[in-house]
Amino acid sequence: MDNHIALVAGATDEELDAHEELLAQVEAAYGSAVTELQRMRAGSNATGHSASSRCQGEHRLDPVKLPTFDGRQENWLLFKDIFESMVNNRTDLDDTYKISRLRQCVDAQAVPMVGGVYTGGYDQLWAELKRRYDNPRRLVESHVNRLLDLPEHPALTQRNVRNVIDVVRSTLRALNVMGLATDHWDAIVYPIVLRKLPTSAVTHWTILSHSDTLPQLQKMLEEIETYADTLRSSSTVPPRCPNLQAPT
Repeated sequence: MDNHIALVAGATDEELDAHEELLAQVEAAYGSAVTELQRMRAGSNATGHSASSRCQGEHRLDPVKLPTFDGRQENWLLFKDIFESMVNNRTDLDDTYKISRLRQCVDAQAVPMVGGVYTGGYDQLWAELKRRYDNPRRLVESHVNRLLDLPEHPALTQRNVRNVIDVVRSTLRALNVMGLATDHWDAIVYPIVLRKLPTSAVTHWTILSHSDTLPQLQKMLEEIETYADTLRSSSTVPPRCPNLQAPT
């Protein structure tokens, strides 16, 4: 503007229009340059913000500890669901970070494919893990066997009773997630559960259950869980049934 004023001050009347036209052209060029610079700065800030967001995303993972997959089939569904939600499905995390987290969360001794020599990208490794462990037949067998492998009639302790209840419920939930209609499995699961409970717990339930019809499994589990609450954590002595009166 200083140069423009100096030129106009020494210009003749015939030259004023040319100087005004030149000023308009310079202002237009200046405006275009400023606009382009602002776009470049915005792009740079967006890149920096993306990196910052990724770092913040990494920090947001810290409060929720990712489980470690030990290669056992029955633990795959839990690990897969959490890992996919917290890492795999995130678009703000790059593949380098994802494969690093995957190697941290999978026991390389139990699952050798995740350790040792680098043999591929993240997508290939995750797909290979799913190919091996997302096997419906193996998943069903592993969860059912977890229930069947419980010891029969263990010692009466609060821990043993609750362990049976927890295994039954977690097994049925896992099978239900896989699309099996476990809500109609009472006739199969009920007699199995009776063999896995301590004898005193079965006796307690038998006293309370007077019907000849097949009891509902969930109702039985709820009653046994209440019974377990009356036990001390290390107790091996059956508590007195509240419905029984002492002999007079």
